[in-house]
Amino acid sequence: MQYWWVNKGKSWPRPKDGGYLWAPLETKESDKMKPYAVWHWDTMKDVKKNDMIFCYTSGKIVAVAQAKGTYYRSDQPNNLIDKQWRNRGRRIDATYTELKEPIIIKDHWNKIKNFRINDEGFTILEEKKQQAAQFYLANISYDFGQYLMQFVDRESLFYNESKVGSKERIKNGKKKVVVEVTRVVRDTELSKEIKELYDYRCQICNISIKPTKTEIGKYVEAAHIKPLSQNGDDLKNNIICLCPNHHTMLDYGSITILDDLTVIGLDNAKIYTKHNLNKDNLNWHRDNIFIGNI
Repeated sequence: MQYWWVNKGKSWPRPKDGGYLWAPLETKESDKMKPYAVWHWDTMKDVKKNDMIFCYTSGKIVAVAQAKGTYYRSDQPNNLIDKQWRNRGRRIDATYTELKEPIIIKDHWNKIKNFRINDEGFTILEEKKQQAAQFYLANISYDFGQYLMQFVDRESLFYNESKVGSKERIKNGKKKVVVEVTRVVRDTELSKEIKELYDYRCQICNISIKPTKTEIGKYVEAAHIKPLSQNGDDLKNNIICLCPNHHTMLDYGSITILDDLTVIGLDNAKIYTKHNLNKDNLNWHRDNIFIGNI
């Protein structure tokens, strides 16, 4: 997962309302210059699914967005039309969470001033004014992203009523829950037992999503360490209780679990457990799904 910084300026909050990021392919033609590509618009091509994007306007970070996928070609969104740009551009669909308490850059300057140059050597923050430089979208370092994430309300991050309530469909002991894509989440009596054991809290971050329109009023997912599609067992020792974010990270190999319950892929994280886990399944996940280094 990468971290990004986007300057929203006068367009805010239209991108949030429309659920997207958008940038032109190139500048408009003028009397003196032909159209040309702009590097901080072209960065749209480098954003990947699940990347985190900090949204800045008027001296503060006001929201965090998560990319639903990679870019695709698109005309200007209907709620964004601006004649200063060409109509053709790139769009990334994104899920936004507005921060309850915006991150005011000047208040954090002494901590973040060393992060102001990004990986390509571009100045993200102007030291003299202690504010963002003039650009649209640029990568920021993992350390910078992690620092900013300290001030994000994790419990409300990217979860909304439509994902854990109104779009939930239950049939014959199975339910489909929209997280970022539709995934089948088994809701057997066994998985319910695991959820109740942990009071519907994630075993990694201790978050319970609530309130929701689910029958129980709160939400968490039962995750199989070795997927059933890969001949994993539907047994307690193959099931852990996770929030949708950590469930997705486990399923797609962003994180894995060592035998001592250390979570690889997250800083200083361990999985809290009240029940025994099958170490053969943990080893299988490390060898076959995890995409990082141990």
